[in-house]
Amino acid sequence: MERTVAPKDLYTMQLYEWLERGMKVRTAKPGEQRPSPAQEARQLIEAFQQLLDQLLSAQEAIEVDQERMAWGLLQAKQAKPPDSELDTQVFIFLDGLELRIRDYEEGCYKLSLVERRLAQCLELMEANLELKAVQQAGLVDEVLAARLLEQRRVIQLQQEELDQLQFERQVLSEEAARLREELEVWEPGEMPQEEEFGVGFAQASSAEAGRPASPLSPGVPRTPRTPIGTPGRE
Repeated sequence: MERTVAPKDLYTMQLYEWLERGMKVRTAKPGEQRPSPAQEARQLIEAFQQLLDQLLSAQEAIEVDQERMAWGLLQAKQAKPPDSELDTQVFIFLDGLELRIRDYEEGCYKLSLVERRLAQCLELMEANLELKAVQQAGLVDEVLAARLLEQRRVIQLQQEELDQLQFERQVLSEEAARLREELEVWEPGEMPQEEEFGVGFAQASSAEAGRPASPLSPGVPRTPRTPIGTPGRE
């Protein structure tokens, strides 16, 4: 998906770069000013709206292509005798449609990450307001308040590291599934155990990311294609 909103500052550029990679917003480097939770929340809202608009457009385009695919499939089925060239065109179009659906699923995953990050920012803003109100009321001393802030900062950094590790594991699992899929193309039917392992691996990685495994996800084996016009094909 192409970027349609121009970044306004360095941190926003890093945010959009993260969105393109599907990664979490990284911790600011030493000497680099990090925006406040309110500023980061506004940037995430902007990014969320941008991704949502892109996904809506992509969904409409996919629906149109699905209708075209259904029409082309009907033409191929009704061809007498079977037209191998038409079958090839339908299969090529199907491959492109599957690729676009994968991109759409990846965009939905990125959108869920932005939503999660935004929820964390809002929770942090709420906690800061509560702590400020308690301090102003004199219900907690400055030393205890400083300890609470430090503990919250440590927890936030640990959460960011966990999110980063989870993303890296997700990327590695998808890459491994893609490589297994390529091996199946070169050596079809010779690795039944690896094929079964690929299905479980794709489902497990999808479950960890909080989304169901898709039939179009890498690592999920597909039924070998037969000519569209052959008898017995629905």
